[in-house]
Amino acid sequence: MGSKDRGLTKAEKRWRRELAGKAAAREQLAKAAAAAGQTPEEYAAMQRFAKETQAEAASSGVRPDAFVNCEKMYGVKLSEALLHVCEPLIVSAEGDPDRIRKSIMLGIVGWNIAVDPRLDIRVLLRDVAKSFQGPESDALAWTMKLMFETIAGRKNELYPKIKLLIVKHEVVFTGTGLQVNVAGVLPEPDVAARTSPFGRLGRALTRSRR
Repeated sequence: MGSKDRGLTKAEKRWRRELAGKAAAREQLAKAAAAAGQTPEEYAAMQRFAKETQAEAASSGVRPDAFVNCEKMYGVKLSEALLHVCEPLIVSAEGDPDRIRKSIMLGIVGWNIAVDPRLDIRVLLRDVAKSFQGPESDALAWTMKLMFETIAGRKNELYPKIKLLIVKHEVVFTGTGLQVNVAGVLPEPDVAARTSPFGRLGRALTRSRR
């Protein structure tokens, strides 16, 4: 027992151990974040997202190896590529958090359409309107369709080689700015997303074809 613990009650000793454990955990987090080139806040958000994704996959009957590391396969992080593709939408959001979230959601739909043109745009349009809690209309559907096609074209122009569907995403506003965490899968027949920003893991990765 250390000299600092002498004369302390059991509760005080337990409190000291808990403090020491928390300090060690913070130090470990800081080292891991630095190694990943992130702030502790960003790294913690990324790790939480990864755990949630794996938990949802397990409960949905999706294999853990269904998810692909975009950086290892294509040399670029999927989140960075998505943000690049969505840049015009994000800029037009003018810093409004809600509009930024919606812009990224729209961008993901356009991205997925570029990766797999068999995705049912009509279903996506309905889900977008439902997610935005707005009324469906022909004008909205037409505008959304044009936006999806524009983003899909931008994705194919900037990242034509990346063939990953985004099945889950999270937008986080940290002290250093915008962070987007994403999970991607290859569009194989048994592991392909109908749509990604909506529902539980892209509706358990089931396909709806036109």
